[in-house]
Amino acid sequence: MPGPVALVGAGEFLPGMAAFDRDLLASIDRARPRVVILPTASAPDGEAVFRRWADLGADHFAALGAEVEPVLIRNREEAGDEAAAQAIGEAAMESGRGLILMTLASGKYDATCRKIGCRVASEGFADRAYNVDGTLVSRKLPGSLITDPAKAAQQAVKMATTGKVLTLDGVEIDISVQTICCHGDTPGAEKIVRAVREALEKAGVAVKPLRDWLPAQ
Repeated sequence: MPGPVALVGAGEFLPGMAAFDRDLLASIDRARPRVVILPTASAPDGEAVFRRWADLGADHFAALGAEVEPVLIRNREEAGDEAAAQAIGEAAMESGRGLILMTLASGKYDATCRKIGCRVASEGFADRAYNVDGTLVSRKLPGSLITDPAKAAQQAVKMATTGKVLTLDGVEIDISVQTICCHGDTPGAEKIVRAVREALEKAGVAVKPLRDWLPAQ
């Protein structure tokens, strides 16, 4: 079912957003539009704050006549929950099969969303180190960030051309990616992006918008 997707931050469930959200819901061709609440960004502020935003979101959209489903993901461990992935994937599909859902490459979330028919782009990371299970090394640990542009470029090319990545422990694992992320908050991000782009093109990898080539489900 085609329709708009709105990702709105900072006070999105407060009374001042009612008019905006009412218009948004009215544009969806469904008697009770489905809304998924993801209060993840508030989790670091504590459980009480996390629950408050989840409840605010549920009450806000229920009052506007929507079908509301809070997805209570606090951390990356919970992000691997199949039920959460299912809810997010189904909500994405209701917005139209042309919508591209980006997922951590080769993870449970990725597999679940593909299974239910989402148009998925598996995301690899040029500037982050990997664990042997394919997850990203916690930013709390040394070596989690790759700040050397040459090393980031090397990792991007390896993922894109061989379907492999070298973990922080020196183990080579399989990874299938269709898009590569460089974080804007990584030190030297502008140099990393430039190095990655140049290295990919030098390796013969065409850098194109996903919508132009990623098959629709």
